[in-house]
Amino acid sequence: TDISPNGELAPIVITGTTSGIGAALARQLAKEGRELILVNRSRDRTQATLDAIEQSGTQATIHIVEADLSTTNAVRSAADQISQLTPQLSVLFNNAGVLLGDLAYASSGNEMHYQVNTVAPYLLSRLLKPLLQTAAEAGNGPGPAGQAVIVNTNSAGVDFPGTLQVEELRKPTKFRKLVGPYAHSKLAL
Repeated sequence: TDISPNGELAPIVITGTTSGIGAALARQLAKEGRELILVNRSRDRTQATLDAIEQSGTQATIHIVEADLSTTNAVRSAADQISQLTPQLSVLFNNAGVLLGDLAYASSGNEMHYQVNTVAPYLLSRLLKPLLQTAAEAGNGPGPAGQAVIVNTNSAGVDFPGTLQVEELRKPTKFRKLVGPYAHSKLAL
């Protein structure tokens, strides 16, 4: 990861670090000594990633924020907790996501893929915008001139829908595992 122009990076937030890309990213950034804030549904599920980081012998500072991103209240709570941990963020990796085997709905009434894969990253980005702006103003981000960065993990699923069918996001009329609500939620992201 490139260092910011002033030589420092503000803390980095990564959602969904219990496996896959998020876990690998957390391990790599921890090796580089970055201060990380890992956002996952449970500390228990985060433990394997923490164990791997600890075994690597890194001295990185790691914070855990528990949040079920399927609820807007939990996303807001996560943003509040992150704001209490740091006044600025250099990077927000919106990595958490779901790929379900059937239709499911969040407490908001939104279909679960849309809620977790589209709404939660958007809301978290909006809520953390002041912390990202503070880092950018201080030149503590990895972007050009020290700007902070938001990275949204996507998938090849964005190619399946062809065009975004907005009316299918909240309340889909049909379900096909990879090419239905999941693909639409990733395309919307």
